[in-house]
Amino acid sequence: FVLLYDKNSQSVNTHCRDKMKDVMQSVYEMADKLDAKGIGRFGEMKRTIYGITNTMLASSLKEMESDGLIERHLYDEMPVRVEYTLTEKAKTLIPILLELKQWGEANL
Repeated sequence: FVLLYDKNSQSVNTHCRDKMKDVMQSVYEMADKLDAKGIGRFGEMKRTIYGITNTMLASSLKEMESDGLIERHLYDEMPVRVEYTLTEKAKTLIPILLELKQWGEANL
């Protein structure tokens, strides 16, 4: 995060800031859409995230999986069932995101 304050690398700063924003928003939305067991399914998330397309959701889930924030579980059933769960790494972000949300509500 030192890069965020380096004035000589503006494009790197922007990329890091945008990536952090995307990660934080994705984890927050994903956590919000999980059921009581901590499981989310593609169709359920698609219905509850206003305005998201199949492509955008699929891309976000793939990126979160590659970042180690969610785990994808594919079941050999018909019809195919895929479930998503947050990793322990992602769960450590939730209290931070809630604090940021509360700060934003109080100050913005």
